[in-house]
Amino acid sequence: AQAILVQAVRVPAFRCSLSGIEVASLPLMAHTAHRDAEMMCEFEDPPEVFDQKVRELADMVRSSKHMVVFTGAGMSTSAGISDFRGPNGVWTRKARGQEPIVGTSTVKACPTNTHMGIVELHRRGVVKHVISQNCDGLHRRSGIPANAVSELHGNSNIEICEDCGCRYFRDFKATRRVRTFDHFTGRFCPLCEGRLLESTIDFGQDLPTKPLKKAEKHSRLADLHVVFGSSLTVSPACDLPEQTADKGLTRGRLVIVNKQKTPLTPKASLHIHASTDLVMEALMRNLTIPIPSFTLWRRIIFGCEGGYVYAKAVDPHAPKLEIGALRNVDWVGKTPESPASKRAQTVWTSLVHRCPKEQVVLNDMHPTLHFVGHYQEPSLCLDLNLATGDKDVLLGFDPTAGQWSVAAVNDWNAGAPCGEDRDADYGASHRKYVVSKRREQGYADAAKQVEQEFEEARQNALKSQEEQDRVRANHSAIAELQVARAREFASQQASAGVTVAGARDRVPHQAAAETKVANVQDRTRRQAMIEAQSDGAFRRVLPGRGEKLECLGLPGQYKKLPSAEHRNVMVQHARECDHASCSKIWSGPWGEFIGGDMGRTHFDLTECHRGRGLNEAIGWNYDNPRV
Repeated sequence: AQAILVQAVRVPAFRCSLSGIEVASLPLMAHTAHRDAEMMCEFEDPPEVFDQKVRELADMVRSSKHMVVFTGAGMSTSAGISDFRGPNGVWTRKARGQEPIVGTSTVKACPTNTHMGIVELHRRGVVKHVISQNCDGLHRRSGIPANAVSELHGNSNIEICEDCGCRYFRDFKATRRVRTFDHFTGRFCPLCEGRLLESTIDFGQDLPTKPLKKAEKHSRLADLHVVFGSSLTVSPACDLPEQTADKGLTRGRLVIVNKQKTPLTPKASLHIHASTDLVMEALMRNLTIPIPSFTLWRRIIFGCEGGYVYAKAVDPHAPKLEIGALRNVDWVGKTPESPASKRAQTVWTSLVHRCPKEQVVLNDMHPTLHFVGHYQEPSLCLDLNLATGDKDVLLGFDPTAGQWSVAAVNDWNAGAPCGEDRDADYGASHRKYVVSKRREQGYADAAKQVEQEFEEARQNALKSQEEQDRVRANHSAIAELQVARAREFASQQASAGVTVAGARDRVPHQAAAETKVANVQDRTRRQAMIEAQSDGAFRRVLPGRGEKLECLGLPGQYKKLPSAEHRNVMVQHARECDHASCSKIWSGPWGEFIGGDMGRTHFDLTECHRGRGLNEAIGWNYDNPRV
């Protein structure tokens, strides 16, 4: 192996040296670019050496009992995403005073053959765990389950709840609401109302505890650790492959796939100087295992709840966890198309999409699903029968062919056990990091300063959401009025026996006068509803908690409907809370609420602080429960 290791040839086209550059003068992280010209140079193995190394790697894979894969930015360069320390890497260019090359957006990049080879090896039980330094989200998008990958530097598509640790994989890039040390995205957890935090870590911030512990565990167990596309220079992540190498050849082998040398090259059993895709393709040929093409998987749950049908996108591997992947559902063929710039926003503002039962035929439904479209996914119309129960639909999209396929339609079992994706330590670690940064800036009581900043950020985000809710409510009210007016007009015409043709034959000025009166009435009613929506007495539903719908025949009175997840939280609270006014969940003409023993006949809303918050989250107003 050592003889093979030194036969790689230097790629002659590249020469670089960062000697003489003041480290302190470099942009953030640019000082981590290679300053050793030898480490900067890329090498390529001659064909005969390459083939021999790949055959040896294949033998190691066949004999391995616990194979772990470690991935770096070099694995995603063939997807159009720049690496960091390659000849044209982000930190390399910044160290030269150059701007980074603009590549493919991470939300539009397709997983590479290396990604898909890892997916297949994991599916077959060959790869036991994946450890990644990448934040591009391609491992998760390629099909690796959340519990099978430790993303040590975070994931740009994931938000983590500061309080309960629940992780949400989004179909958009999660960014901070304000560019500061605080990772708050401006959104809130639908389960506990905690602040949602961007999961990518800053330079100097501790690695997330849960993924790191899992990575350390698998590194200790590994008898084969294969590194794809990493310079292995960022600690403590780079220490993990070294753990395997330090066990000795009889217990652990380290294989590095990278064009550049690394600090761990002397400890490696094998170092293949070639692109990661080239190595993975050759490896899979030696193993006689085909590399699957990339398929974008979407899992949608359809069901009935109260007087409504609903649809929600969930994690393909953890179906009880709602994700941001479905931006709209057209139940009756009347939903207007959203502009491309607004599509990501519509995903997280409405995770559950509902429609009144009376507008659909349960045994013959044809909902049209609309997606964000990062891969140019077209809308998809499904044929469903919900008369026999809720449905669990698995969809696959082939970006190459541009076509959807229905992989499976099963009955949905809400009580079935499934994995969850949580990191309960992340919130506390994030707070500790922000406090340390404020302390470095000279704040005497940094903890108090951070607490004030977090609360201010929460209040500002709530105000912003309320304003957005008000705008949406106004648009919804106008649309409802237009529909109601059209129905009322049609009903009046039918009762009067006036046909459409007869209406055209009326005296022109008479028709114009009637239209003018109708318009005035319409404007009056519309303004009244808008004022009602904007009035402080109208409590809005927090995003993702449920819906608040006007009671039929009772203008200005609303029914509050919790989402399935929020109702589960309400039920659990009522079961566990000792407060006298949290006896059970009541359901009546104005919706569901946590209340006391008189809830069957009265608005016996709980006064427990937590229970009241859960009620108010779905729109209950304690001063006037009917609105």
